[in-house]
Amino acid sequence: MKLYIKRADTTIHFDPDHKGPISLMVGDTPIKGEYKVESSLSPALLSLFLEGLKPEYKKWDEENIDFSYIKNRIIPLYADFDKAHDIDHVMAVVRDSIEEAKDLGASITLSMVAAAYHDIGLVKDRKTHHLVSGEMMEKDPFLSSTFPPEIIKLLKEAAEDHRASSSNIPRSLFGAIVADSDRQLDTTTVVRRTMEYAYDHGAKTLDQTMEHVSSHMAEKYSKNGYLTMFFPSEKAKCNILQLYSLAENEKLLYEIVENLWPKVANF
Repeated sequence: MKLYIKRADTTIHFDPDHKGPISLMVGDTPIKGEYKVESSLSPALLSLFLEGLKPEYKKWDEENIDFSYIKNRIIPLYADFDKAHDIDHVMAVVRDSIEEAKDLGASITLSMVAAAYHDIGLVKDRKTHHLVSGEMMEKDPFLSSTFPPEIIKLLKEAAEDHRASSSNIPRSLFGAIVADSDRQLDTTTVVRRTMEYAYDHGAKTLDQTMEHVSSHMAEKYSKNGYLTMFFPSEKAKCNILQLYSLAENEKLLYEIVENLWPKVANF
């Protein structure tokens, strides 16, 4: 057997020269060859994973695409958003999406594009920004001139599915990649972004900010919080454990908030 994909949670052995019957369906597409899958992923995530490896997605990495429109027209939009969703944030999400795509064997191009557009709906509001992002992507001139409708739909859904508060599994591997990358799980980054959001939305004192951070950490990053990761790296798993611990340590959390406060409040 030839090794096709190997991760900590999934190994797929594939022999493309096997002449026997089709042994695997990826979505609605029959794949010729012999597969043996060993995975600790749930059936739903395994299906999502395998679907995302279709050749018609991966082929976009071989296209000579000019991304100057994204660099000059899309990324600058984030300069007008709150500090928790600024240019530094989107560039971090793009970077991490590329890394996760490499790890999973998925299309780097499609992962990067979905990541770049994922928060542009903040031009309208925060509550529905993920849906607005999708609507804007449907009308985007670069996307419509570069990709066919089925790929634009895939990218649109990836942006729509990225929110951490969603209880649903993303509709594609690319939605999962963007969602995972959007989490930004470094402890200091999580606290700083939470503080920045609180400050931009009315928490103008240290105590007000601490109240918001404490509540948000318990709601999202505690062991019973709503944070979901679909294909976490080993580094992400370690960060999650640190966040669990921090969410339960009010004293340490206050020390971090107090230390970051001068930078967040622009003192």
